[in-house]
Amino acid sequence: MKILITLLITTLSLSFNAKAQSNLAYNNCELKPIAIGEKIPDQIWNRNFAIINHPNPISFMKLSQFGNKLIILDLWATNCHPCIESLDLMDSLSKSFKDDLVVIPVLMNDRIEKAHPFMIKKGYKWPCIVGDTTIGLDMMKNYSFSGGTIWIKDGKLLAAPLKQSVTAENIRKAINGEPINFALRKLLRKKIAEKELKP
Repeated sequence: MKILITLLITTLSLSFNAKAQSNLAYNNCELKPIAIGEKIPDQIWNRNFAIINHPNPISFMKLSQFGNKLIILDLWATNCHPCIESLDLMDSLSKSFKDDLVVIPVLMNDRIEKAHPFMIKKGYKWPCIVGDTTIGLDMMKNYSFSGGTIWIKDGKLLAAPLKQSVTAENIRKAINGEPINFALRKLLRKKIAEKELKP
């Protein structure tokens, strides 16, 4: 029995180390900020993100495993009241789009030992990305992203909407590929804004 347990721990350790090395390689690649409509960088799309709160005993996942579904990343921390309001809203809205919508909280500037019990207490059922700052601070750098939602569809950045645009109707439109008049976060860099306005 002891031998079996030892082998299991060794296997899990090797798996974790292999994925950690893969993530390190991704992190060492330059990750440039992106704009609406651009493809999600491979360092994000195919990265093995560490997660907590998965209903199955899974410790890693990739965004790419959800294919062309609408993915909404919700950046949060336990001490951020607007973030909790956003998660509560997504918890309510997501129940109507179970098969077509993937909601993934992304823990920012907080400790896992605080976040996981908090999620359980609130009844959140989603897996949560932990130990990552590349999404909010690097990929979304031009949008000053420390909290809020990031919408991804067909592997591309669909929107970085303000709270008033996070509605069931807009989720439905995004899933169906219909145009949406989002209220978007303002870009911080003029060059990026000019690039988006070019035909």
